[in-house]
Amino acid sequence: LDIAWAAGIFEGEGTCGPTKHNSTQVEIRQKDGWLCKRLRDLFGGSISICPANMAQKRPNPINIWVVCGSRARGFLQTIYKFQSPRRKAQIQAAIA
Repeated sequence: LDIAWAAGIFEGEGTCGPTKHNSTQVEIRQKDGWLCKRLRDLFGGSISICPANMAQKRPNPINIWVVCGSRARGFLQTIYKFQSPRRKAQIQAAIA
């Protein structure tokens, strides 16, 4: 169930791609810090917080879960079968 839950979160809110150093990175941004903490507990990675910015009309901070390298590739391979064709193509490009 945790994998299907994480796959649904990634489908709606996630991004993935290569880093500058030829690695793989997954990122999910959420207002709800609990969600990012749960992803970190399940799959590793780290959380950073982007503060509120009234100039950009963003009154709440954004939590950003990031996982890189082999953990990112493992996460993407784990959730792959639950993804839409568009997301599967993004995952294939990210881990190629």
